[in-house]
Amino acid sequence: AIPNLPFVTVCGNHDVRNGGTAQGESATYAAFATNYLTNALAPFLDGNTIDSTVYSFRYGRDLFVGLDYWKTDPYAVEQILLANADARYVFVLTHAPVLPMSKWVSREFMLGGSSQTVARRRLRRALARANAIVLAGHVHTFEHHDWYGDGGRITEAIVNCVGMNDSKVAFPAEPNVTASTVAEYGKDTTDALAPLYDEYRPGLKTCWESNASGHYRLEVSGSAVKLLYFGHDAVEPTKTLVLR
Repeated sequence: AIPNLPFVTVCGNHDVRNGGTAQGESATYAAFATNYLTNALAPFLDGNTIDSTVYSFRYGRDLFVGLDYWKTDPYAVEQILLANADARYVFVLTHAPVLPMSKWVSREFMLGGSSQTVARRRLRRALARANAIVLAGHVHTFEHHDWYGDGGRITEAIVNCVGMNDSKVAFPAEPNVTASTVAEYGKDTTDALAPLYDEYRPGLKTCWESNASGHYRLEVSGSAVKLLYFGHDAVEPTKTLVLR
């Protein structure tokens, strides 16, 4: 769907465990990832190098931004977005979602810690003003959220390739929708997390959640951005999300 775009990686909680300080995992991952990305993305870097696990590259008119589960600095993201204000679409690649998850109610989204409120809102504002399209994982569910606020819009697709067991029941041809309305967003929240979900709910225009797993293809054109879902071993899409 996007010709000649190489495989790229972003840092998640299984690439670096617990922040990576105990045994130097963070430095090891950073050395590998920056070297790999610099080489893999060389045709798109105009002679520059990737020197951080928060990085960006242009693919034609579109901007791709990779985030680090442990070390994303909102200021760095702001600078990337400002330098690429002419981008047609802004795609954000991240292991953990940017918006709180619907199915797995917790603080395990990007900058979701109770002490990170200022940074979380700053990152959210920067991405919203860029009308970002976020592609995430982490929570082993298939979700689609469209949030309006902070002067813009964040559209997020959480993809899931992990089946719960070996039976085809775990890979339904049509996703088993477990929540499809804004009212159901964070429906299993605890009293402690209720204010967090209440903060996002007024701006949420789409809330769609499923336990399905499979594989996906992103299709990008001047008129639309679509995410095609292929359930189990399907060779044709079984669901299409229109992200733009």
